[in-house]
Amino acid sequence: STVAAAPASAKAHRALAEALYEADPTHRNLDEVIASADRAVALLEPLEDERNTFQAFRQAGAYYLDKATQVEQATPANPAERRRLYSRALHLLDRAVVIARLGASQLPGGSMEPEADAQRLRAAAILGLENPSLALVAAKRSRELSPLHPLGYRLSTSALLAMHRDEEAVMTLLTGSIVSGDQA
Repeated sequence: STVAAAPASAKAHRALAEALYEADPTHRNLDEVIASADRAVALLEPLEDERNTFQAFRQAGAYYLDKATQVEQATPANPAERRRLYSRALHLLDRAVVIARLGASQLPGGSMEPEADAQRLRAAAILGLENPSLALVAAKRSRELSPLHPLGYRLSTSALLAMHRDEEAVMTLLTGSIVSGDQA
């Protein structure tokens, strides 16, 4: 009803996307979720980064990552669609990083966690695009910003394994286990 009452509200479209995503645990409705998230992003795209919202771009990027995973699992013979989805996710997440950095720099002691979160998602998208060296850069940045989060170490490990740097991957995973306390 909010989207119907305020069709030019990015916040309403973002909230609808989130509600749709949460309403279906199987996420078979991802096309509808993405359509709402894309409407929100389209409304925000023209705004300068200083006045923009990190969450809309981060959330849309994450939905595209989920869709790419669905496509990969359902139709592994469709690499062009998978690549398109990962590329779109990366584009959105790149913007989320810029917005998050600006937001953190504008507040004394601003949290770096939003950028770390976006960098983790960027690393996953870049791995999906089969560029492990660039994925490693994003994963390392996420670890610098949020060293206690285990996913940054896992993503770094995946990138290192893809580059056949097995010993370094093992050391990264062990370090992550020790630093984050996550034994998985």
